[in-house]
Amino acid sequence: MSLSLNNYRKNNLQNAISGKIDLEFIDTKISKQAVKKVYQYGYSKVRFVNTDNNNTEAILINTAGGLTSSDIIENDIKMNENSKAVITSQAAEKIYKNISGIVSINTNIEMDKNSFIQWLPQETIIFDQSKTKRKTSVYINKYSKFLGLESVMFGRQLHGEKIKSGFFSDHWKIYLNEKLSFVDKFIVEENFKDKLLNKFIFNDVAFMSTIIFYSEELKNNTKDIADFIINKSDTGGFSIINGIGIIKIVDKKPHNIKIKLNNLIQLIQKNVFNYNYGLPRIWNY
Repeated sequence: MSLSLNNYRKNNLQNAISGKIDLEFIDTKISKQAVKKVYQYGYSKVRFVNTDNNNTEAILINTAGGLTSSDIIENDIKMNENSKAVITSQAAEKIYKNISGIVSINTNIEMDKNSFIQWLPQETIIFDQSKTKRKTSVYINKYSKFLGLESVMFGRQLHGEKIKSGFFSDHWKIYLNEKLSFVDKFIVEENFKDKLLNKFIFNDVAFMSTIIFYSEELKNNTKDIADFIINKSDTGGFSIINGIGIIKIVDKKPHNIKIKLNNLIQLIQKNVFNYNYGLPRIWNY
């Protein structure tokens, strides 16, 4: 396509991207196929890969290459009883300068008992003058296990890109046994550049990540995680709210935080879930 993404949208304002993924997973003891339902719409696609430890790993793909204006991406994930899945993305999602409206990225995850999902997409990169609302809602059963990660990069630092203006909202809602148990809403809007540079707010950080995890045995297995945050991450915090683990970390260098993320995810998997998986292999490419 010879036109840039934004120029293409200017000429096709009525045809903003609409991509949707709808997945349903079941117990592999019931069926050799762990995926019961796969629905793909628009520019959203999904591919499944074999792993060394018999996990079902789904890779989400945005074939448009980026989002802008009033583009919408929706992901609906249903985890039936005893099902397990790892879900990631093919690459970082890129949000370009908006010419109208706001980009929406909505994810809903519903879990039955004894299910285990690891929601581990790669980061979202937001560019100058972009506008984005990202919302992740998770409905956890008391006897299920959840590990979720969402990250944002403020411009491509290696290219010297800086954000001067824009809008970004990141909203988590976690339900435990149908009861709203945790809400987190992070918004940056007016004076974006000043807030990023303000040492009392962002202090010129380039990358921010939120990790949320739950297991019935969570409270008894978090000492090593807390020690890591205290000793290895001088720009992070860890809390347990209503039995749900919450970690936030930031860094001025994206490469540094990705190393921390890999170490943290493996530590959580080992201590909370008695499980050794690490980040999906596609993160290394």
